[in-house]
Amino acid sequence: RRPDPSACQTSNFPNLKATNVIMGCCTSILEQKGTDHVKIKGDHKTSFDIVVNMISAEGVPDCDSSLNSEVRKADAYASFFLSEDEHGNDHLTNAMRTPYRLNANKPVWNSRRHFHGMHNEDKKLYLAIQLFDFDSLSNDDLIGEAAVDITSLKNGEVVRAELKFNPKTVPATHKEKCFVSFSVYKNVQWPTEKTVFFIRHGESKWNEAEHKIKKEGALMTGAAAMASQRDHALNDIGIEQARALNRRWKATRDGRDIKSDDVPKGMSYGEEPTTEDEKAFFEAELIYSSPLTRALQTCLLALEDHPTILEKGVKLQRQLREVKNRIGWDALGKEVGEDIPKRVKEQLLLELKAKAEQLKDLSEDDVNKVTGVKIELNDTFTHWWDPDRDTSTEISDRLSDLIHTLRFSQEKTIICVGHSLFFREMCRAFIGGGHRFTRNLSSRKPIEGKEQQKPEGSPKSKKTEKVVSEEERTTWEALKDMAPKKKLGNGACLMAKFDFSKPEMEDWNISRAKLMFSSTFK
Repeated sequence: RRPDPSACQTSNFPNLKATNVIMGCCTSILEQKGTDHVKIKGDHKTSFDIVVNMISAEGVPDCDSSLNSEVRKADAYASFFLSEDEHGNDHLTNAMRTPYRLNANKPVWNSRRHFHGMHNEDKKLYLAIQLFDFDSLSNDDLIGEAAVDITSLKNGEVVRAELKFNPKTVPATHKEKCFVSFSVYKNVQWPTEKTVFFIRHGESKWNEAEHKIKKEGALMTGAAAMASQRDHALNDIGIEQARALNRRWKATRDGRDIKSDDVPKGMSYGEEPTTEDEKAFFEAELIYSSPLTRALQTCLLALEDHPTILEKGVKLQRQLREVKNRIGWDALGKEVGEDIPKRVKEQLLLELKAKAEQLKDLSEDDVNKVTGVKIELNDTFTHWWDPDRDTSTEISDRLSDLIHTLRFSQEKTIICVGHSLFFREMCRAFIGGGHRFTRNLSSRKPIEGKEQQKPEGSPKSKKTEKVVSEEERTTWEALKDMAPKKKLGNGACLMAKFDFSKPEMEDWNISRAKLMFSSTFK
């Protein structure tokens, strides 16, 4: 289902071949670091370090045959590379690409990619761009292309480049022009150490239905409740879990004891956070949230009164959505664009009305306050969820896209509100280094400890449970082992320190992690 560069039509850039089209610097299945067309010449004596932010496109023509006007729209993605030639010859870099956007005439990507290498400083630098329509059952269609002189561009300057259409894809009768917008950043000193706080959403109506199946054996009613709607909101328990996290970090900030009622159940691992760790959270410079309702609701409730949410608001980030498994109804969105925050508020008010007794400490004015902050819609104006199951390659694509967004920004401390499975994949990928993208971490050795003794006659289990001592649990090694295996508890917060000191993503890693504000794993 992902774009297949080997199926792309030929173009005016003949050197752009399948082995050179990669997503970021990812060492996933998607990476193919072919260098046969990257030619280092004797006059290439000047180094370059450039980050390209491929922002969006507009005027993308319909490319698919269908009676449905939405389905006719292109599933657009951009592929791009650096060259010293306006026709795309003399590759200086491999080509990289954005994710594709489903059924989008105005796709928004905001995808950052890093290029570094050598060139001749006496020659111009060109960014060669190709726009494709992804097709699952046939070759991807080249829509159009452009080569833009970026030699004298200022950092952050947005360029709107007109594409020359491919006549094999776009008929001559099509009159509307198509543009791609991007910006470049040359030789910028990006922070090489960053602290990212991952917050899992509170309990949702989906989780509630799962509990009914597991505890009550209510298979039919539970499954019906899960499948009857998309984009499940928080239930009353989840709302309180998010508000409890808010009370815990505020108590820590103000030097007060955390109330026992606000401490979640579950197992804690790792070292205690330091005052410096807590300060980083209080002063986090940027807040991202998954656009799924339960995550954005958690974000607004848990981070109420945080200085950054008051000053800058929240930025939606589609790559933070949950991983979709074989069933995965809880990973499907319902609204796009401006309707996302409207649904968030609507669902909070509905739950407040339905569970007035359980939520007696929450008022309509409170809901109006938390949902009144600025919400930047970012890349959610079009279909931002995947209707099919996420493959390992697609998960790698998402991790790559998100980690490049985090890496190539000036903010040193960032909060990301999202989902347990995606956060677990992030830990699997980067605890120990980005080269772990394709490694199956279920084979990791468990923490050394005594085996749990079972009473005679008890059924044998394929898995051997381990008893981990308190002393063992309070080490970085314990958390390092558990984070790729366990789910964060609902309303939990995990701090991860990223080391970006090396240029290749395979060397980026989470060098330290800690559970914050009495958070636990499930």
